[in-house]
Amino acid sequence: TKRRVDTMRYIKKDFYDKLLAVHLLMEVCDFDLFDKLYTHSTEVAARVEGKAKVVAFLHDIVEDTPATVEDIEHMFGIRVAEAVDLLTRKKEDTYFDYIHKIATSGDKLAIEVKLADLADHLEKVDTLKPSLKKRYEKATLILGGTI
Repeated sequence: TKRRVDTMRYIKKDFYDKLLAVHLLMEVCDFDLFDKLYTHSTEVAARVEGKAKVVAFLHDIVEDTPATVEDIEHMFGIRVAEAVDLLTRKKEDTYFDYIHKIATSGDKLAIEVKLADLADHLEKVDTLKPSLKKRYEKATLILGGTI
């Protein structure tokens, strides 16, 4: 008799998590939103390594889709969910309250992904408004990054 091969043994956990992240994006978005989120998330993920890649793929998903932090925790575990929750700006927070929460959290994963997110936004010089450029530069410095 043939034995069933457990393909998950041959797939690296981080790679599998990245596939799940893309699948979750596809499930909760219409095509235009998926395209926007996927493009930006992929650009942010390209700037980081390891588990931060998974967080980068998911960093905007709770803010911009019906997905919840609980969905993230169920699929990716508490560590990824905590970082995504921290990266999700709450309605009651001003932008810089949100940035200070990340900066003072001590969560290196969330800080690394937010710095990558800001760097991605700052690179889009053709479409970036001067007011947003100043805001993103200030946030980068608060988080300990360089411009």
